[in-house]
Order: sequence, then C-alpha cells, then structure tokens
Amino acid sequence: MYEELQGIVGQAIVDAEFREALLDDPTRVLGAYDLTPEEYRVISNIHCRTLQGFAQALDSWICRDTLRLPEAVAALPSAVHS
Repeated sequence: MYEELQGIVGQAIVDAEFREALLDDPTRVLGAYDLTPEEYRVISNIHCRTLQGFAQALDSWICRDTLRLPEAVAALPSAVHS
C-alpha cells in the first residue's frame, strides 16, 4: 500500500531536480506515477518549502487514510470480507 507515494519520496531524496520540481509544482512530476485520483489530489495540494515538510504532510494524510480503512472494510457486505 502506498508504494507509488514511497517512490515519489524516494526519488525526491536522491534527485535534487525532481525534489525542486515536486516542491515547486507537484503536477509537473506526478505524471510518471500510477496514483489514485485521491493520491494525486492530496499531493497536488501539498505546498511545502522542504522535503521534510512535504513528507510530514503526506504522512499525516496516510495516517488519517489508514485510520479510515477499518470503517471502509466494516461497511463492505459481510460476504466480501469473510
């Protein structure tokens, strides 16, 4: 789960040009990744000056999304998750 997001952060760690583009205008570099519409929306709306800030904002969203996961599973019909 979130492999593409990990790839984006990893690329930003090792590639200064990618990192600058990600922090300046994320939509310029996101086309190379297979993101869900929600992941694309979230990353596109992160506006931070540092990779640390970007990663913290992304981690906060992931934590909130993960907390909602049990609710989503519980809402599925019982035959689906038995």
